[in-house]
Amino acid sequence: MAQAIPDFVGNQYSRGTPENEVHRYQYGFSSHTDRVNPALIAYPRDVSDVTKAILFAKRHGIAVALRTGGHQYSAASSTIGDNIQLDLSNTFLELEDQGNARVRVGISFSLSKFNRKLGKLGYFVPHGQCCHVHVGGHAQTGGYGQLGRSFGLFGDHIVEIHFVDANGAANPAGCAPSSSSSRSSAEALATSQY
Repeated sequence: MAQAIPDFVGNQYSRGTPENEVHRYQYGFSSHTDRVNPALIAYPRDVSDVTKAILFAKRHGIAVALRTGGHQYSAASSTIGDNIQLDLSNTFLELEDQGNARVRVGISFSLSKFNRKLGKLGYFVPHGQCCHVHVGGHAQTGGYGQLGRSFGLFGDHIVEIHFVDANGAANPAGCAPSSSSSRSSAEALATSQY
């Protein structure tokens, strides 16, 4: 059984327990059962838990796989061996309207929930059509969707990303607007309302 992460507030499920068997399932599981068997599945409650997990993994020389929705076709959001899967599917569920047609959104939203919240604000951003994919996984792969030729990729509209690095430090990283777009992200969102 995998060692638990000390002082971790969220739930942790070690390989070999019934809970681990239930929680390790993800889309693509039937095609890649050999790659979906983490020693530990951890559900962080907040950034502090994410930091604890990253530092624990670093101290023990093990890898961490991140999952927000579990729709990664090749099972890259899971892992095998002694490694940890951090499931962020319910960790970061905030959406804050920052004015000027910009929002700050957590990576744990499914695209359908994210789209509903944007719609209530009168905003639009292009993204893929699979409603159960989560913002985190979709953003880190660029965010391809049917409206990409007209409005760019989902990733083209991201102006800042907050992350925890390999040393456990929480950092924001600014992103330059896409050079292929003649408008800023805020302008694209503001003029693309539905």
